[in-house]
Amino acid sequence: MSKSSVNTPSTPATVDTLTARGRKTRDALLDAARKVFETVGFPDTRVEHIAQEANVSYGTFYRYFESKEEVFRELSTRLFEDMHRRAPTDGDLSPAERLVASNRSYYQSYRRNAPLMAIVEQVATFNDEFRELRHEHRRQLIDRTSRAIARWQQDGLVTATLDPV
Repeated sequence: MSKSSVNTPSTPATVDTLTARGRKTRDALLDAARKVFETVGFPDTRVEHIAQEANVSYGTFYRYFESKEEVFRELSTRLFEDMHRRAPTDGDLSPAERLVASNRSYYQSYRRNAPLMAIVEQVATFNDEFRELRHEHRRQLIDRTSRAIARWQQDGLVTATLDPV
């Protein structure tokens, strides 16, 4: 049985069941949603706006996503994955240089994603799910930095009196 790029109206297709054409349409919807969210904000975005921006029918949106919240959740997840992605660093760098490189990478990612980050912050003010998503993102960054400092302390590269938390 061949894969279908469409699904029943009540159940959006999962990414792994999409054809190449279906993935292309889904990606176009994600790109369009990001543009619309960044332009008019989350509260004023309607599924109709996203469909128009993607040049697809209103019903096509629902073949891939259940709601604007679902498409926003996926965009937010991708955003935080990008924010957490670490650029490879030279193993000969000192802890301070590694920290600077890591912060620089984060800053560059933040700049690339600033408009969407602003929308995530906006949504987190009134939506508990997105507030928790934002908090989890921050917890991951703090935990990663704390683990690095603790590791450097064990290796004798930074003072033991530095509080990693």
